[in-house]
Amino acid sequence: MSVLGFLEIDVRPSKANYGAFKSCHPCFFRRTHPALVSVGGIHPLVSSYVELVAKRFIRIPDFEVVPDPNEEGAAAVPEPSRPRYELREELVHCYTELKTLYYASALHEQVYVLMRQALTKALVACPFEIPVLTYAAAGAAMSIAHGNKDGVWIIEQKIEGHFYKYINNNSLRPNSKLKAAYYRIAVFLCFCQHMQYIFTEKRCIITDYQGTMKILTDAQISTREEDAEHFSRGNITSLLNEFPTTHICNEWCDFFGIGEQNKTPAQITYSLRGGGREAVCDPDYGLYLQKKIDQLI
Repeated sequence: MSVLGFLEIDVRPSKANYGAFKSCHPCFFRRTHPALVSVGGIHPLVSSYVELVAKRFIRIPDFEVVPDPNEEGAAAVPEPSRPRYELREELVHCYTELKTLYYASALHEQVYVLMRQALTKALVACPFEIPVLTYAAAGAAMSIAHGNKDGVWIIEQKIEGHFYKYINNNSLRPNSKLKAAYYRIAVFLCFCQHMQYIFTEKRCIITDYQGTMKILTDAQISTREEDAEHFSRGNITSLLNEFPTTHICNEWCDFFGIGEQNKTPAQITYSLRGGGREAVCDPDYGLYLQKKIDQLI
């Protein structure tokens, strides 16, 4: 769908954050015309958020020497020059990035749907506190007044709070550098990967899980080699092949019947409740946990 309005982006380097592939800038959007096509869905449009950021793709930076404008006669310092893509390339990158984000959002939310179904069917409550995370709302913006000069921007809901890398893009394990509360979220997200691996029939999983304790962003999707062209450059297809021997099942996998705690899928020694094909909760898991606690005491 399309929304017309006025978008003001603060492109001053001092206000921007630069990553390997994109720069991120504060921005403000004021809607001047309603949506051209109404849409349904449960999530608000990115244009409905008051606080937004604007992201734009950059090429691999070349470094050039420029004088420090804040100090007269100061020695020159290296300052990164960040060239942009031509409009056609930029459109392709934005389309691929947003498609990846939309697919990741759908895959991630489907895990919660299947968890809820399994809990309801077993008539049990989850013995663990379920982290509730969603992907940031996002969209694309183009100027209709200045043609190609202003480029294409990804507009995203501003994420407040501390930012954490829960699972690296090239890994299937929780980030070991996280503190306990955030490590527990990373463990849950590893379970989410296992669920995705199962319900997509080994076709894809979300990687590069990162964000705050509530909002996720900048997703990558690992697919089979034949599907790699449809997603971002961070698609590491080998992770799917490595999943059965690299993913370590945790208490979430155990409770929902898709794995055996502390073992890889290839090391499982007993028949899974759902045959390893669906989430099936163990009604007696709470008693099992209590016995383990009693043994420790």
